[in-house]
Amino acid sequence: MSKQLLLGGEQRLVVDAGRITVAGTALPFPEFADLEAFTDRLVELDVLRCDDDVRRMLSGDDTGYSERHRQRRVRDSTGLTRKQIEQLSRAREAFALLLQGVPPSVSAARCGFADQAHLTRSLKTFHGQTPAQVLSGR
Repeated sequence: MSKQLLLGGEQRLVVDAGRITVAGTALPFPEFADLEAFTDRLVELDVLRCDDDVRRMLSGDDTGYSERHRQRRVRDSTGLTRKQIEQLSRAREAFALLLQGVPPSVSAARCGFADQAHLTRSLKTFHGQTPAQVLSGR
């Protein structure tokens, strides 16, 4: 995948009969719950690459690197800044809480959002739904 594509470009992929062809291999189009297995398969096919140093940095073990080096390494490897990755993670956690029926105000507080409006903006950006839509099952 080109770096331009990672930095916001689009690549339209054809889904035919529930399968998507990537790197000459037809794979089942993943549901949300299957995304990690799907990305693991893309790593196996060498369509995506895994940077173990970045994985360690994102898990909090970033000793031995300057702040600037960490910023560059994460952005170069993922196309996202660490802050964007943290925002995505908080939105994912809040989404899961909402699916369990936890009220938006409680979800916002547990996940570190400043307030419910902040949670709403984040969910609309990353999941395309408001907390009310998530709770209603839409």
